[in-house]
Amino acid sequence: MGSVSASPNGEQDRSAGERIWSFETGEPIRSSPTIVNKTVYFGADDGNVYALDAETGEEEWRFGTEKPPEGQRKSNRGVESDPKVVDGTVYVGANDNYFYALDAETGDERWRYEGGHRANKGGGFVWGSPSVVDGVVYGNSRSDHVYAVDAETGEELWRTRTEGPKGGGVSVADGRVYSGSYLDVNLHAFDAETGEVLWEKELESENCASPLVRDGVVYGMFVDQPLLGFDAETGEEVFRYEGAEFGINGVPTIWNDTLYATAGYDSAGIHAVDVESGPTTATSTPSTRALTAPVRTRSTTAGLTPTTTAGSATPNRTWRWSRTATATNRPTATSSCPTGTGSRRRRTTRGPSICGSASTTTR
Repeated sequence: MGSVSASPNGEQDRSAGERIWSFETGEPIRSSPTIVNKTVYFGADDGNVYALDAETGEEEWRFGTEKPPEGQRKSNRGVESDPKVVDGTVYVGANDNYFYALDAETGDERWRYEGGHRANKGGGFVWGSPSVVDGVVYGNSRSDHVYAVDAETGEELWRTRTEGPKGGGVSVADGRVYSGSYLDVNLHAFDAETGEVLWEKELESENCASPLVRDGVVYGMFVDQPLLGFDAETGEEVFRYEGAEFGINGVPTIWNDTLYATAGYDSAGIHAVDVESGPTTATSTPSTRALTAPVRTRSTTAGLTPTTTAGSATPNRTWRWSRTATATNRPTATSSCPTGTGSRRRRTTRGPSICGSASTTTR
């Protein structure tokens, strides 16, 4: 069983972490909540998309996705995609192979698009979160496709097949669509209008999160690999930080020319890298591995507050972390892909609960 909780608004209240309401679902929750106009939108493994009042936790509506295709597990019905809310419409993918557009106020279905193919081995799950730009919804699915759909009508504008499953979301910038991969270990750039493949970068391992695009560089985190950056136009590698082994469930965040990224496994921690002067870093090392991306808000990153260190004897360290509170909000830019490598690949369990302050997750 999964649950969603909220803490009161206000900087002081957020630090205290007092819970003011809780909402339970039938199954674990792997979807990040999106908060727009005081309504919380999220999906759950019970196959429903939920809308709750952000102040009271009262259910406003729920939308049930289709039952799993014949021969697939019941758990394949879940909604792991993080909803996007644009102009009164909720856009979200589901494990039933469909991508949905729902009325944000009522939950009524406006249209659905088959983002995945049921004939695909294991199903065409739509795990990743969509990008909605200039009236077009861009997304991908496990059925090897990246697609563009008219945001108002659901009409397919283009669909491009790749060599392997796409598990995470996509990013759109400067007329190009960037998509990570699940299993096919390639990073792709597509023309946003035509779907033409502009470049393809073969990597050593997969990435399931939406790439981060900033100032002409596409940043990505890959299984057991450094943090990498590629020229947005050519795909040429232009940035590499080898201070840790990163995973596939996080997306780096940039604030004031500093890139924040979470690392997992033996090098678990939050790394801060100056993207202008080069890969120098200060790190925090939590006792457990980090599976999600950091969130930067005001002076706090992922619930940790940077503290100035004068005369530090540690080479390249510009500041250290002072842990002041447990971070309760998952970032908005993440994905729902399995983690691990080789035969150890498994699905992460993000639940059974999601907790957080509504005011810090508003989009």
